Amino acid sequence: MQRVIICAVVLSALASAGAVPMKHAAAKGHGSVKHRQYTASEPAPKTIPCSTVPAAFCNAAAGCQVFKGDCQGDPNAPPINCTALMTSTGAAVATAELALMTSIESIKSSAWTTMKGTQAALGVAEDAIKSYDSALKSYNSSLIAYEKEADKLDLLSAQLVELTTNCSIPVPPLTCPGAILELKASIVKQNATCELTYIKTTLEEQKMQIMESAVEIQDAVVTQALAVPAKVFSDAAADITAAENSKKAAIAFWTVVKNSCIHPAAMPAASVASQHKKSAMKRLSRKH
Repeated sequence: MQRVIICAVVLSALASAGAVPMKHAAAKGHGSVKHRQYTASEPAPKTIPCSTVPAAFCNAAAGCQVFKGDCQGDPNAPPINCTALMTSTGAAVATAELALMTSIESIKSSAWTTMKGTQAALGVAEDAIKSYDSALKSYNSSLIAYEKEADKLDLLSAQLVELTTNCSIPVPPLTCPGAILELKASIVKQNATCELTYIKTTLEEQKMQIMESAVEIQDAVVTQALAVPAKVFSDAAADITAAENSKKAAIAFWTVVKNSCIHPAAMPAASVASQHKKSAMKRLSRKH
């Protein structure tokens, strides 16, 4: 009987200390969520500050959840697995880096292809502009030449008017009829020259108008050709920016996981690590 009393006292004391769980007769609270209790002899589970976790990585694996647009702790999430998280975050960084490099290589290729088409369009436009400039110069030269011949015709016409006036006196000089005929002949000849010059000027103008139309058409082609690389570069810039942001988010989450899972005390200080290295080198030299 005395032994039974002693055992009962010992069990009661152990139960009160928390070493032996006591079973309660009542079933109240049996269906509620139970959280594991950690004793002083084992480390508390590591947690991640969810407020610093990027939205793309806010999930149960990190012990977090998105609530009202913010990343917060998830009380129903299991304890985080640091090994798995370090592995997955490292892979996420590598994937983001690969996506970024792929975007860069893609823009290099598409930019080269696009710019070749743009250069071809610009080359045709340049030729069209040169042709138009040449036609414009020719037209301008023909206008100058026509103006000179027209001035000569105007001068001859004025001389004829003056000579006719001077020869209209009651007794005109004997040379008047011959001089008048000579001026009229010169006027006919000069008029023919003006007509030929005018025809040439008209032809030069038509050439210039044709070249001008070619330039306008090519301007439209160039505008379209320039719009294509502009869109290519705009889309590429958006892709690269998105890839860079994804990489930054992956690195940020990896940093959070590293700081949460790898405790500074677990890593030797630089001086201690150096001392360990020196000792290892000494042991290695002794063996040899």
